[in-house]
Amino acid sequence: LAGADECDGKGTTYSGVKNSTFDNIGNYYLTSGDKHGDRKQTVVFCCSQQDSAGIYQNQHNFALNSTWGYNGFGDLVISHQSWFLAKGNHFNGTHNAAGIYCASSNHIRIVENVVHGASGNGIDCFKNQNLEILNNDAEMNGAAGIQAAGTQCGIISGNKVLDNGQQSQSNWTVEHPDANPAKSQGGITVGGSDKSGETTNLTIENNLSGNDQ
Repeated sequence: LAGADECDGKGTTYSGVKNSTFDNIGNYYLTSGDKHGDRKQTVVFCCSQQDSAGIYQNQHNFALNSTWGYNGFGDLVISHQSWFLAKGNHFNGTHNAAGIYCASSNHIRIVENVVHGASGNGIDCFKNQNLEILNNDAEMNGAAGIQAAGTQCGIISGNKVLDNGQQSQSNWTVEHPDANPAKSQGGITVGGSDKSGETTNLTIENNLSGNDQ
């Protein structure tokens, strides 16, 4: 975790999780009756502090060598970060969202993770700059294996993306058929809603993709 000399009011720096297990978090309806509000994300790195150059001040955070079980919403959420590293993690499924979700961040590296059985996209990224998605195993997810919508400069390389979009892998959707998980499907997608923005300077190379719907 961050040392005292690094906590200078410029956002969370050099903090993260590693060698940890997160299982059975946020699966249930609470008392509000709001299905979207009740589903809780598991591990979230967030918040929008920027310096004068537009660089997010939540810098050099990480998620390493950890395991996520069957949780209720997004397993690992990366938002408004700079130089975040997600490496060597294993995601075993979510009840109604992505294994890894990243948005509105800069210099993000998602490397050598296993992402299986999410009900939505396995690795789900929107509106990021300098995005690297390298050597991940994204299989048997309910929608796309990897989505990188609105990417401004990035690379998707060396990933294994198989058997995605075939069916929802979620106990949540069996128990709550009105929950409606993401419907976008495919192996590697760079689309998304109009809010995602334009994708430019994105290289997709040397991936193995097949049997994706």
